[in-house]
Amino acid sequence: METLPCGHIAAAGPRRVCRHLTESDAEAPYVRLFIGRGVEYDLCCPPCGESGPELVVACEGCVARVDEDEWECEGFRGKPEIRERPEPVPGALRRVRLPFAPLDIAPIPAVPHRWLLLDKGAVVRWRSDRNEVVGRVRVKMPARAGKGYFKDRPARPRLHASPSGRYCAVVVDFDRYGAVVDLTSGRRTATLDRGGHYPGTTYFPFAFVSHVSLERFVHATDWNRLDVSDAATGRVLTGRVFPVPEGSRLPEHHLEYFHGALAVSPDGRWLADDGWVWTPVGVPRLWDLRAWWQNPYESEDGPSARRLADRSDWNLAMCWLGDRLVVSGLGGLEDSPLLPGVRIFHPETGEQEGAFAGPEGALFAAGGKLVSAAPGGAEFWDPGTGERLGRIPGFVPIRHHPASGELLQLAGDTAILHEP
Repeated sequence: METLPCGHIAAAGPRRVCRHLTESDAEAPYVRLFIGRGVEYDLCCPPCGESGPELVVACEGCVARVDEDEWECEGFRGKPEIRERPEPVPGALRRVRLPFAPLDIAPIPAVPHRWLLLDKGAVVRWRSDRNEVVGRVRVKMPARAGKGYFKDRPARPRLHASPSGRYCAVVVDFDRYGAVVDLTSGRRTATLDRGGHYPGTTYFPFAFVSHVSLERFVHATDWNRLDVSDAATGRVLTGRVFPVPEGSRLPEHHLEYFHGALAVSPDGRWLADDGWVWTPVGVPRLWDLRAWWQNPYESEDGPSARRLADRSDWNLAMCWLGDRLVVSGLGGLEDSPLLPGVRIFHPETGEQEGAFAGPEGALFAAGGKLVSAAPGGAEFWDPGTGERLGRIPGFVPIRHHPASGELLQLAGDTAILHEP
């Protein structure tokens, strides 16, 4: 093995660096330089990032010492490559006139072509294949406590459907309250309240989950606490106390984390959470639901909990692609806004397994492809290669039906559906 320019006799690292980053073992600020090949990048000090660096080969240890310290990274320079492999997009669009303009819409995950529509004071069952209303249940809307926190994200109602469609939840995103309703009887089974500490900074943390033959739901009961409750009764199943150790000001298992949007993996094992922590920093997390059934503190600091990344923003799109979590946005703490693209994580290790540039907007896993609802229209991506396969201009879906594969856009009282 020869001596590398960094001065070490070792295997070469995966990235080149400027000489200034090899001159000391101390922590130093750096920037990442896209090299025009996918999302690959080199490393240099900030002055070199502005003037054009002389890059050299460094050993694995030197590269890791620099690149693994996210808090010293001052962002990306240049642009990543967006890869293309044009193919025909299968399926067709059709427009369906609805009986009213819904406030929101949610697929019933286990039943093809069945959806729930949210009206003022009611939830309506709707069949997309027949354009037929098959039931209507009166629902009292949750109160709105505030106006949200961000100007571009006002408080607004959001509808969730349980896997079977028997239960629904109406929550207020970027606000405090919500409710769960049994649609067979119209009875409210649970009133939801996530507390008054900065609720306007995130989507309302809520997700239905299945456990054996039962339906449950995960919901925020405070800014830094999630609980699991029984959908039929509203009974909390993760009751726990947080004792304060002697000499400490904080209770055991205390989590300095504001919970955000939740996403359950298709097999029901993993739960992802797009929340934030003070500085503020966006921090997507996940943990094992099976472990949570056994350990009520799993969502706080259990062995399966993984902190996936530290980044400049949150309330960004994420979705499960099989057993991998896809998180929107490329960049770190100093990249604001984050660059269009996605990162793919393995839930058991929390390690990033892939990344590619391009996708923006809401994300959906459909037919083995990743679909991004970009402002100009839906884009279809090969998640294995990171190549964009095709587009549907002007079609910007907001929901995907996992059982029938439909992508749906709302335009007033019209549903625009793409069917595979």
